[in-house]
Amino acid sequence: MSDDSRASASTDGDLVLLDSRPTLDSAPDTGTVNAVSRDIVLRAASVSPGVPLHVLPNELLARAFRFAFLGPRFLIRDPSRRREVVASVCWLWRGVIDRDPESWSCVVVDYTTPVSDVLLSFERSASVSLSLELDCRMQGRSSTAFLDTMVPQILPQFPRCRELCIRAPHSSTCLDVMGRLNTSLLPILVDVRFELAVPMVPLMPSVPGAAVPYLANGVLPRLSSVSFTYGFPVWPWAQSGATLTVVRLARMNHIVVPRLIELHDFLRACPNLVFLSVHYVDAAPPKFSGRVYSYTGRSIVLPCLERLDVSFTFRRAIFVVSPITSPVLQRLSLSISDPSVLDAFVLHAGHLLLKVEALRLAANFTSYPPLEVLLRCMPSLTRLDARLSSSTFVECFHRAALFAGIMSPALRCVALGPFPWPLVQDVLLHRHWSNFDSELCLLVPGIDIDLPASSLAACRVVDNEVVVGEHVDSVDWMDVPAYPSL
Repeated sequence: MSDDSRASASTDGDLVLLDSRPTLDSAPDTGTVNAVSRDIVLRAASVSPGVPLHVLPNELLARAFRFAFLGPRFLIRDPSRRREVVASVCWLWRGVIDRDPESWSCVVVDYTTPVSDVLLSFERSASVSLSLELDCRMQGRSSTAFLDTMVPQILPQFPRCRELCIRAPHSSTCLDVMGRLNTSLLPILVDVRFELAVPMVPLMPSVPGAAVPYLANGVLPRLSSVSFTYGFPVWPWAQSGATLTVVRLARMNHIVVPRLIELHDFLRACPNLVFLSVHYVDAAPPKFSGRVYSYTGRSIVLPCLERLDVSFTFRRAIFVVSPITSPVLQRLSLSISDPSVLDAFVLHAGHLLLKVEALRLAANFTSYPPLEVLLRCMPSLTRLDARLSSSTFVECFHRAALFAGIMSPALRCVALGPFPWPLVQDVLLHRHWSNFDSELCLLVPGIDIDLPASSLAACRVVDNEVVVGEHVDSVDWMDVPAYPSL
């Protein structure tokens, strides 16, 4: 077959992007297919291992897209809505994958305006596991209606789905999404990610302990990783400072926790959860006043939880994780921008700190006491990654004997940075370090000592001099069981 019959593609590294509009133009029944192609911009991608999509003939791709969008069970068309077309996953793509699993590894179909901002993608490896990603952040269309009609049609096509990521608009919550999942998927999911820009709701639901519909059909026994990301939607009309101030003031008495009790019930349904990530993101966090209400709900026992990542910008968000208990929690990552949030975390979730061995702390405030209280609650700490601002760094390490009397005697590895090398040397030669065992390894930024900027140099103080050894990756060092050698 000549090169003219191939689909046009652009290459970006190992990823091949295919613009399928010329493909649709070359398909049979062009009148019908072209009508769809004018409304929907399709993009396909293939990654190794497998045959790149750009080497496949136009006829095959056109047939696949045509059947995907014109099949009776895979097309949702509402004539009353300005020709909005929303289709399910490519049914024929799945057929091709099932027949020749080695030839297809990833297919992405991207629906852009004027239809809606919907992204459906699934990946196929050499094994039978599949991952599905739904981007439901649509404009001018009800997200609830989308979930009611779209999700039930999508998920049955993935009986082997193991990983699920759902990005939902601000009018959706965890309950809205999980309540529409195909119940046959719940026992086999091992990784679930929710990225929700949720509405403002009261801290406690009006009907505490209300039944959670999606839990009536069983639990998630295999789920090992779940991630929740909540954020404020950025509205185009809220750009000026005055308007934005009004918006924030209107939200001061509420918390960004969607149906807190239902969220906790969801976690209770995941007895084998190993990794939990909760992030509350707001570019301009509201300034709350008054007391922080105590959470009196039942505790959430996660006996297998080994890693917890949290990122909070205000105090009340602590109650998302405060009921959680785990006897095996070893790795904790905290990203906190306000000392009062750190105080609240220690007060309401301090029980999580007792057995933590590795801590990654990101803070940009200059208050020393909250850090002191935090470190005193971690007697088992062996590895510390202190991603502090320069002012916080100076405040902590040049005031009081932070590492002399507060840190765990088991501490063996500390990462500091990123700071100028003279400041690092000054801290390394500080007298407080002499109280630790000679095996203590300090990881400092390598940018000023002829090492890659993204790495950390392993250092020790010998005879009042800083000795620099090998460098390690600044991202993965907490996951490496062995400490860097010199």
